[in-house]
Amino acid sequence: MELFNRNYHAPGTKPGTLSSQDPTNFVIDSVVYDENQIQNIEGIDESSMTSLLSTHDCKTWLHIQGLLWLN
Repeated sequence: MELFNRNYHAPGTKPGTLSSQDPTNFVIDSVVYDENQIQNIEGIDESSMTSLLSTHDCKTWLHIQGLLWLN
C-alpha cells in the first residue's frame, strides 16, 4: 500500500488548484488493528467498507485515494 500519493501539479500552478479526475476512480485501502493483531486490506469496495467499519473492538484506518469533494 502506497502511503502517499505523489502526483504533483505542473510547475507554476497556482496553490489550491484542483485537477479534474473521474469521481468514480478511487481506491480504498485499510488497516484494521487492535492490541493483538493487525490486518492490511487493499482495494476495498464501498459495500465491504460498511461491514468493515461495523467491526467491534478494532480500530480502522482508511486510506482513500482519488476522491474529490466538490460543492
